[in-house]
Amino acid sequence: MGRQWTQIADIVVVGSGAAASVAALAAAKDGAKVLMLEKAPVYGGTSAKSGGAFWVPNNFRLKERGIEDPKASLLAYCAAYSYPHLFDSNSPTLGLGEDVYKLLEAFYDNASPMTDMLREIKAAEIGRFHVLPDGQGTDLPDYGVLDGNNKVPRGRCLGPIKPDGSPGFGAELMRQIKARIDAYGIPLLTSHQVVRLVTDGDGAVLGVEALNDGKEVSFGARKGVIFATGGFTYNREMLNLHQTGPVYGGCGVPTNTGDFVSIAGAVGAKLGNMGSAWRAEIVLEEALEYVSVPSDVWIPPGDSMFIVNRYGNRVFNEKRNYHDRARVHQHYDPNGSVAKIGGSQR
Repeated sequence: MGRQWTQIADIVVVGSGAAASVAALAAAKDGAKVLMLEKAPVYGGTSAKSGGAFWVPNNFRLKERGIEDPKASLLAYCAAYSYPHLFDSNSPTLGLGEDVYKLLEAFYDNASPMTDMLREIKAAEIGRFHVLPDGQGTDLPDYGVLDGNNKVPRGRCLGPIKPDGSPGFGAELMRQIKARIDAYGIPLLTSHQVVRLVTDGDGAVLGVEALNDGKEVSFGARKGVIFATGGFTYNREMLNLHQTGPVYGGCGVPTNTGDFVSIAGAVGAKLGNMGSAWRAEIVLEEALEYVSVPSDVWIPPGDSMFIVNRYGNRVFNEKRNYHDRARVHQHYDPNGSVAKIGGSQR
């Protein structure tokens, strides 16, 4: 006897943040019957808590202003910044593995059409991402080093615009997208934690199993399952296993416990960059008080401050982005370290 599915759809989307929601909308727009499953009791994931900005090369605003953002230079910029130890401008794949290079290509080729699709179906009102009203500030500069490969140092960062024309953030972005999800009639089941994939004897994915209020339910997928879920910020075992330095907390929602890592591993998926992360500095006192801290330490361009370590030494350029700055806190000094063994110092 075959499995009794709780529900069946063409596409099952796991997660409800920006990536999951856009995937659901894209599938529904093309005529697929879509079902969304969210582990948390509320919609939006970390996206709803975030600043709501997304970095899109060659986007519609750049095109409207006649600014070219060539693919070759963008790929070189990304490769040199993300993989400086591998970057080779003379290599057909810029020194990267074929799979990583194709991911960068896919990002360039699809990010701009994605935002065009959101605007076409009126899922989100999108403009430049900014923290000041129009006329009181310009586009934020790119986070990466402004090297010779970066032909467009400003203008790639987009964000939601409120109905009154003022800048919005993550909560506004997800509010707008959720309205379009409802308009498309896409079912969204909250408090449904997907725990495993259902496969046939040949390994083909048939659907997923999930937990809802302690009860196991299953959902069939005629065409496929899309995972767009959070990381493992709140899974201490995974943090200790994969991260190279201390992590005291995070800005993500508390349901980010890395469920997908185990689910994907169980069916033989290849995982990579598990020691990497999108890092941010946070205030330690807030990390000790809150499971999910209200915000990271974001320093707008133009602020005047010096950041020093406990010895009073300045440790980095304060204008570097929070991801780069956070990595300094994981620096290990073999000359200054002291190991404590059996109560004595050696």
